Amino acid sequence: MNGNKSSKNQLKLLLCSSDRTHIKTSQIKIFKELLFMNFNTTFFDLFDYFESFGRTQTENYIKNIIKDFQIILIQTDKPFYNFNFFKELKKINNEIIIVYTDGDAIQNFPSYSVNFINEIDIYAVTDSLKVVNYLNKNNTKSFFWYTQYKQDFFKLEDRLKINDVIFYGGSKNRKDYLNYIKENNISLNVYGRGFQPDFTPIKTLNKFINKSKIGLSLNFVQQDRKWKNNYFNDFNNCKHVKGKNIEIPLCGTFLLAEYLEDLEELYINKKEAVYFENKKEMIELIQYYLKNSEEREQIAMAGYNKALNNYEGSVMTEKLVKEIKDFYLKREENLKNKNQIKYKQEVDWYVTWSLNHAFNFFNNKNYKAFLDMIKVIKYGVPISYVSYKLKQLIINKVSHFKNFLFLKKK
Repeated sequence: MNGNKSSKNQLKLLLCSSDRTHIKTSQIKIFKELLFMNFNTTFFDLFDYFESFGRTQTENYIKNIIKDFQIILIQTDKPFYNFNFFKELKKINNEIIIVYTDGDAIQNFPSYSVNFINEIDIYAVTDSLKVVNYLNKNNTKSFFWYTQYKQDFFKLEDRLKINDVIFYGGSKNRKDYLNYIKENNISLNVYGRGFQPDFTPIKTLNKFINKSKIGLSLNFVQQDRKWKNNYFNDFNNCKHVKGKNIEIPLCGTFLLAEYLEDLEELYINKKEAVYFENKKEMIELIQYYLKNSEEREQIAMAGYNKALNNYEGSVMTEKLVKEIKDFYLKREENLKNKNQIKYKQEVDWYVTWSLNHAFNFFNNKNYKAFLDMIKVIKYGVPISYVSYKLKQLIINKVSHFKNFLFLKKK
């Protein structure tokens, strides 16, 4: 854990985050720099500590130091903590302001974060305005907080638009749409883990997006999903904002995106981006905007200005800083006006994630952390998790048997 030598007048903030991310971007570096500039910040590498010691010891470490801080900012996007952890923090330090950032919130909120939402003071969501709007209606302070920085995705000068359509990301549940583009004889360039063995470097990806006439975003395209009880009906079959919904416009490239309600709040359709609702409409729009380059580039430039001025990571983090400071100054009034959200627990994601880590601890011979994590079975084990593990076991056994027969023949 490390801290900065900030002014004594600055609020003391404990940042529970990590120096790791699934793609190599400037996100963590710049985010930390802005927090260190505005607060007396102490950094705690949550991921490293958790993977060494497990859930309970990680929670106890934070509990032991929380009295020294006025704000705790939790940046995880994963179900790290027990449901009662944040309530216990408030008991130890009843003036602490808890800021929680969440990605994949359309899944995490109904299946995990809702279980402690009443203890969270500011809930910053990286990808779902639907969740933000739901919480604000219930007087829980929430806002959209996207974190892609212009150091990573930006408009190149004197670029040539030599490629027609680019898609990058995962291929799962999207192949039908991508194959349909190729069937219609449209040139398509694909990148990312869904198509290559590793991530495309950010600098390289930035160049590819800049060279493309159309940047395609397939936001969900998967089977319907419904929550177990009526309390979460608002989140059935929901899509969420993908990184490329911001990254493509930041590169000054035309964004063609699968429709979702959230995008209506981010860009004006057919002025700053363009949306489609099915494969047929997608193809018609691609063909139209490939032919009408002047109209396409006008929309691309409007989207670029909107993203740069409103959603770029530095702008968003400055907004986060302001939200925290404003909340702290009016914390008594804010806490008084906050409603309590009533909920029914949906814990499948929490249990599944915990059991996966439990077996990782077991394989690493960290039996104390294994026993600690496996306690989640008191909530029940999801059928989907059991079937997934059985499928893995069968595949592994078949693979071993095939290898055995092959060696025997040799």
